[in-house]
Amino acid sequence: MTLFRELLNKQGVRYRINSGEPFAPVGDPEELTLALREFVTEAMPRGERRFTPHLANQTDPQTARSST
Repeated sequence: MTLFRELLNKQGVRYRINSGEPFAPVGDPEELTLALREFVTEAMPRGERRFTPHLANQTDPQTARSST
């Protein structure tokens, strides 16, 4: 909502909105929020568009498959 209101205040001014690729939110919501914030503020300005969080409590699917 805040972004929408800010855009309304920008009549006649050029602006650019960058968005990343869609992703499925999997894992702890608090950790995911922190990882997403870091992605938006650090990785996206470098040109990255794919969010691949590395969460502390997340199980690696490759490891889980090979151990069964």
